[in-house]
Amino acid sequence: MRIRGIGIHRTEITLRSGRSPVEPRRPAKLGFEAAGEIEAIGAGVKGFAIGDRVALVPAYPASRYGLYGESSLAPARSLIEIPDAVNFEQAAATWAAYGTAWAGLVAFGRLAAGQTVLLPAASRSVGLAAIRFANRLGARPIALTRTSVKAYELRAHEAAAIVATEEQDVVSEIKRLTDGKGAGLVFDPVGGPTFAKLVEATASGGLLILYGALSRDQTAVPPFHIFVRNLTIRGVALPVWASDEAQFGALKRFVTEGLADGSLSPVIARIFPFDDIVEAHRFMEAGNHVGNIVVTVCPPQMEINMPKTTPEQNKALVLEAFDTSFNKRDNEAAARFWSDTYILHSAHIEPGRDGLFNLVSNTPGALRYEHQLIVAEGDYVIVHGRFSGTGGPASWVAADIFRIENGRLAERWDVLQDEATKAESKSALPMFGNRFTA
Repeated sequence: MRIRGIGIHRTEITLRSGRSPVEPRRPAKLGFEAAGEIEAIGAGVKGFAIGDRVALVPAYPASRYGLYGESSLAPARSLIEIPDAVNFEQAAATWAAYGTAWAGLVAFGRLAAGQTVLLPAASRSVGLAAIRFANRLGARPIALTRTSVKAYELRAHEAAAIVATEEQDVVSEIKRLTDGKGAGLVFDPVGGPTFAKLVEATASGGLLILYGALSRDQTAVPPFHIFVRNLTIRGVALPVWASDEAQFGALKRFVTEGLADGSLSPVIARIFPFDDIVEAHRFMEAGNHVGNIVVTVCPPQMEINMPKTTPEQNKALVLEAFDTSFNKRDNEAAARFWSDTYILHSAHIEPGRDGLFNLVSNTPGALRYEHQLIVAEGDYVIVHGRFSGTGGPASWVAADIFRIENGRLAERWDVLQDEATKAESKSALPMFGNRFTA
């Protein structure tokens, strides 16, 4: 198989870092999901031809085939043809996420119309796929995320409700959203200390499914809730589950139909060229993205036709750049987001990238940025945000317009204004959020 697009997944970082509980057979390779073209066919393989555009449904161990490269062996059983309307990048961001979501929500969870499902880490690729599945089935997806920073994007992706686990009481908020009953199904890739709260927030007779272990802390299970309320906890892993031929075929049909009717589609946070695959891993580890991360593998003659970033990718780029610059205050890490020839239109900041970095270096350590509304069209992004902890009497409310070029922030226009108090506001409405801070 000639590789054209590679999906980047947390499991590859777990393997690379030595944190995987399963020791890979050595010499080990990385690469779990990819899309490309068939270059050669083994004896006895039917239904495919050389030159076919295909994607891989990852029904095998993550270190088995080593899809990080220009070409790889691939199992014919896992191949599926790519529709004409789907490009390689989209195809490489589809099947691991939707396959895992199918196994958890449909095959094991039996999610049905009217049910409520809790989705921790909802901004990750599987979480977004699960939101799409739930809506397609007529269920109610409640997205869980650490802070409210990603709430706008999750609403845009049709989460019915959002719970910020570090800002809200998880149990009481979920009980409120479910009229005191709790959720019938929990689909969790995190584990750790929060899992006990999810158990409390699960309805009697409910099911909790673990499909990952993003938390490095131990997962606590409160036994009293389990046996008194007849709860079930189980795990699911796509490669193990996909060994069932009937279920594997049902997955392929369900997702293919959803792609065809538009109810299912991958969300791509950012696309990296193959030479920047290390940066793709760093981007994944930072954890501030919404959706899938994809690496393109193009032959030299195709480099000039590298795909432009999408509006969703551009939004993710702006938010990651702001978080790295203003919240993490890491100019060295932020340099990869801002173009070397960055153009700044501002009444408050010195020109160029150096002007921005000098500002960040000289602002109070308490400075924090949060956004509320972000929209994108073509190469342009507009974001409405607030800088608090400025060292002055008021926070700054900002409207920033960005132009994206070659996957970096090339030009910016900013408008900053002190945030008005309720007494100062002529409209009697807050400039940011739903309430006044003073």
